[in-house]
Amino acid sequence: MKKELYTKIILIVLMTFFMGVIALPDNIKAQLPENKATQWLQSKKIKLGLDLQGGIQLDYKLDLRQVNAYNNDDDPENDVQISDLVEGVKMTIERRVNSLGVSEPNIYTSEIGNEKHIIVELAGIKDLAEAKKMIGKTIQLEFKEEKTELEKEEKEEIEAKAKEILINLQSSGATVFAEQAKTYTTPDNQIFFNESVKKFEDEISEDLREKIWNAEEGVILGEILESDEGFVMEGESFVQKKGFAILKIVGKAMEEREVTEDGEDFLTVAEEISENTEVDLKEVPESNFSKEVVEKLYMPEGEISEVVEEGEFLNVYKLVKKNEQKEMVKASHILIAYEGAERADETITRTKEEAQLEAFRIYEEVRVAQTGTGADTATGSALFGTFAEKYSDGPSGKHGGQLDWFERGQMTPAFEEVAFALQLGYMSEPIETSFGYHIIRKTGEKEAKETSYDLQRIQVAKDAIGDTQRKKIEAARARVIDQKVTREEEKIEYQELFFSTVPDNWKPTGLDGSHFKRAAVAFSQVGQPYVAIEFDSEGADLFAEITERNIGKPVAIFVGGNLISAPNVNEKISGGSAQITGNYTLKSASQLAQDLNTGAIPAPIELVGQYQIGATLGEKALQMSIFAGVIGLIILGIYMILYYRLLGIVVNLALFIYTVIIVFVLKSGFPVVMTLAGIAGIILSIGMAVDANILIFERMKEELRSGKNISASIKIGFERAWSSIRDSNLSSLITCAILFWFGTSIIRGFAVMLSIGIIVSMFTAITVTRTILYLIMQTKLGQNKWLMGVKVK
Repeated sequence: MKKELYTKIILIVLMTFFMGVIALPDNIKAQLPENKATQWLQSKKIKLGLDLQGGIQLDYKLDLRQVNAYNNDDDPENDVQISDLVEGVKMTIERRVNSLGVSEPNIYTSEIGNEKHIIVELAGIKDLAEAKKMIGKTIQLEFKEEKTELEKEEKEEIEAKAKEILINLQSSGATVFAEQAKTYTTPDNQIFFNESVKKFEDEISEDLREKIWNAEEGVILGEILESDEGFVMEGESFVQKKGFAILKIVGKAMEEREVTEDGEDFLTVAEEISENTEVDLKEVPESNFSKEVVEKLYMPEGEISEVVEEGEFLNVYKLVKKNEQKEMVKASHILIAYEGAERADETITRTKEEAQLEAFRIYEEVRVAQTGTGADTATGSALFGTFAEKYSDGPSGKHGGQLDWFERGQMTPAFEEVAFALQLGYMSEPIETSFGYHIIRKTGEKEAKETSYDLQRIQVAKDAIGDTQRKKIEAARARVIDQKVTREEEKIEYQELFFSTVPDNWKPTGLDGSHFKRAAVAFSQVGQPYVAIEFDSEGADLFAEITERNIGKPVAIFVGGNLISAPNVNEKISGGSAQITGNYTLKSASQLAQDLNTGAIPAPIELVGQYQIGATLGEKALQMSIFAGVIGLIILGIYMILYYRLLGIVVNLALFIYTVIIVFVLKSGFPVVMTLAGIAGIILSIGMAVDANILIFERMKEELRSGKNISASIKIGFERAWSSIRDSNLSSLITCAILFWFGTSIIRGFAVMLSIGIIVSMFTAITVTRTILYLIMQTKLGQNKWLMGVKVK
């Protein structure tokens, strides 16, 4: 029992210490020595809401005139559900706000008369112009395709800008290069600054090596350099770094590096070490080796094996070449294509059904012509070639339908299956592939040969006694393999302002919301949801062109400048209707359809109110709230000690731990934002925490008065108080849930903080208080009924 109690006490102390370190005031954290741990610790701060931190509030009105016109005309197909539209616009604004780096933006809808408004609150954002620019764009639907290279004019524009900035930096001087260069960087990292780049001479590309390595220390290079070395982050992935660089040379220093030195020539060492044996082996059959040796030879060409024991010898092999001869077939064919078949000529207009009938007609004609000549004779081959030249639609028709030798995996599966199965000299009935219908005649075959190896070998005889020979061959192997060595080499350091020419991933196609009719959720035959989209006639033509040139590639869908989906194009899509398929749930498919419809509706947002809220009022309110909370805790703590004596001290310890946990929750990265309403919720939960302790203590005192001992009184007190504590806190949590579900942002903040406080208070009252009481019970103080708050007669 005692061991379990002490374990609990240790866990509570460790938990309190860990959480207490994170909950330390920011001014104390700032005085800690600088290292990675303290930097992480200093990053743990309370996220303050708009009312405490200050920031920006923007009021946007949706212009619904065009939407109302759609809903009031006689065409029910173009009607718009306004509630869905408002929610879609709100979601789009949320995506834009996230790009501003606001950790907990507050975005909600409001109605003023018949007007629909969206209120955006950005705590901590000071740049009103940037916020308005980012949010206030038209919410437009756009379809874009992949972009792999910049246009020539775009690249020339970046180069011209780099040259202009180089002149400015040179005029400012090398001593302030870093400070000035940083002013030209951009948030999208199209222009970024590297404080320190260090490279050995051979790590610099050959075309730039002389210019950088021989440059004078402490100077700015007099020209911009075009570079494609290294990688940079593009979204969530790394892409090759390409662009123009302005460099300032910092200097050179010696530094250790690990390099690979080439081993000696294998054949030379083999001739030196091997005794009276062949060292250069050609086309050695695999069957000459044991299974264990063959496994050793499963390595890339040019690699060197470990020491291999074979009979009376020790060998080291270098694999020069692996010779594999697979089963091969030679064939001729007559291809009858149809319109739409893969690689079919534009002049072909026959349908698939017509192609099939034509193929069987030609097959019968060839079969009848070859009757009596022998299917496997030269005459038969010549006849087949004549028909191929006459009828075949493929390019091989000009050469009698003759194909080169091929092995499995080179042709389409259906073609291969028939070609390899045919007897030599025989032809097949028409078989279908993606190219059309083929009549195949097998004209040659080669059986697979045994795999052989071209090898170089170092060989010595095994030791009769000792391991002299093994050491000899291991030393020889060490001479021929590449060795890693560490040595000191000069390394150059420079600072770099880089102008990226890595293009944006997507470029416009001209297809946008003006060509879009509607999007809706539909279901496949197996019940999988997908999004069906439809364009007008002009959009249908554009979409057909876009999908035709992007088969096998993605086409991106943007709403309000934000990428929402990038489905892959499987085939050209004509007719103006398409399906966006994938692993969609009903919810995600509905969201995508809503986004598409939102971007296609002309419902611009108009800024009708803007308010920049200063932090002065917030800081004052926060200080007053904290001061009020501290004073309240002190008064409460004094009262509890006076009334409950030793139990009051226990309560104060529990309240201290409660406070540490609450501050830890606020600082540790939980998605919780502190507002004035939230502070009110925490203070209210303190009263509930004390209330739980009071219920427990009063029950304990009743048991003590009845004559029970301390241990039994604690146990019974907790058991009898638990139902009241549980029911009161549960009802409070239900109230918090209702407030959160139906309340506005301020009410939600209050509900979240109150519910956190209730949960933490239950933990401290039931777990922490009980553990401390059982610990005190082990001491003489715990046996004193007067100290436990009971009058002694």
